[in-house]
Amino acid sequence: MTLRNLNIFLAVYETGSTTAAAEKLYLAQPSISVAIAELEKEYGVPLFERGGRRLTVTESGELFYQYARHILDLCGQLDDRMQGLADGGTLRIGASITIGNYYLPGYVREMAGRWPQTTVRAFIENTGTLEAMLLANQLDAAVWEGDVHNPSLVGREIGRDHLQMICSPEHPLARHGSVAPQVLCMQNFLLREKGSAVRDLFDLRMGELGLAVEPLWESVSTQAIVHAVAQDIGVSVLPYALVRGDAEQRRIACVEIDGLDLSRKLRLVYRKNKYISPQLHSFFEIVAGEGKAGAARHEAARK
Repeated sequence: MTLRNLNIFLAVYETGSTTAAAEKLYLAQPSISVAIAELEKEYGVPLFERGGRRLTVTESGELFYQYARHILDLCGQLDDRMQGLADGGTLRIGASITIGNYYLPGYVREMAGRWPQTTVRAFIENTGTLEAMLLANQLDAAVWEGDVHNPSLVGREIGRDHLQMICSPEHPLARHGSVAPQVLCMQNFLLREKGSAVRDLFDLRMGELGLAVEPLWESVSTQAIVHAVAQDIGVSVLPYALVRGDAEQRRIACVEIDGLDLSRKLRLVYRKNKYISPQLHSFFEIVAGEGKAGAARHEAARK
């Protein structure tokens, strides 16, 4: 077994064909077939079933993939670690939109004080994208809201926040302190895109009541939604941390939803068996401390 053959196996597994794998790796197609044959001969089991133009991975192939992925991820971590020793290293940190806007600048500022020679590269994306980046070893850690479903990832709770329904001060709902969930189905909703933690939680909680909302607008931009709500184009549900300033300046109004639990956990997420460097350990400490303190400030502000 060689790292070359492992990389070839992963390319075939991910593309489903030797031809596509050859194009991806810039190799001749016969070289791909030879590498797979060598692996199957070495372990005495078939890794793929041949039939038509597309290969089907076997049970043995699925098991082999888990180990091959882990081995190559470790090699990538080793390369990153060794190459970064001279300049203090680089941390690749992912954050959801809410955390990227509200918490991440503080995390980075604190890291700069503790590790001035370490570069923090930040990637602000929705939760689905961050999970994929972690699994591909493109991030050292990520911070997002909500659950962790993939068994290859570890999620540590660091605090909580809350989603808030908002509308224009001129909207009829602004005169009510709270509304029933059924009322939401009659509103023009402006929501974050599917795959974001905000949208997933809202859809889940509404679905638990047998309700659903078809948004008038969908956007990756929280600020675009807030501005549209302020213009009375529709209503929305967004993290309170991101709309607090607009609410305090009365550009928007906050309305509670009866019986709909929109609280959620903030989590620090990383791969299982991840090497925790001193810099990454410091980042974990900062996130845990700031996450709990920020959650406490958040709840105090809402009250």
